[in-house]
Amino acid sequence: MSWQGFQNFRSITGCDDVEAYWRFEGFVYILFGFIAAAFAMLGGTIYVVYRFIKEIELEVSYQNKYGADWKIEFERYHGSLSQAYLRLAVVFLCLMALLVILVWIGQRFHQIHKHKRHDHAVQ
Repeated sequence: MSWQGFQNFRSITGCDDVEAYWRFEGFVYILFGFIAAAFAMLGGTIYVVYRFIKEIELEVSYQNKYGADWKIEFERYHGSLSQAYLRLAVVFLCLMALLVILVWIGQRFHQIHKHKRHDHAVQ
């Protein structure tokens, strides 16, 4: 146990319980873990959206530049068009998976907050 941390905990809360200190320490570590996970998910979401937009922009630019022969030119420089569509589908599925996970996490936090608010009203 960190003596300085426990002293700070005691001076702030007025509580002399070592178990309460460890529960608080655990809560802080879990909170920082959730914050780190949120930043990672936000970064992943931004990257997936960026890749999705860049892939579509690349295809549209070839369509605008080469007209009817855009598929031939695209495949010359970027490989098979079906592989490009597969990459686009994978990026889209990753984006949808991230969206589902973020919505689920948001709902869980909302439910927890709603129950805490209700518990305070009852007491």
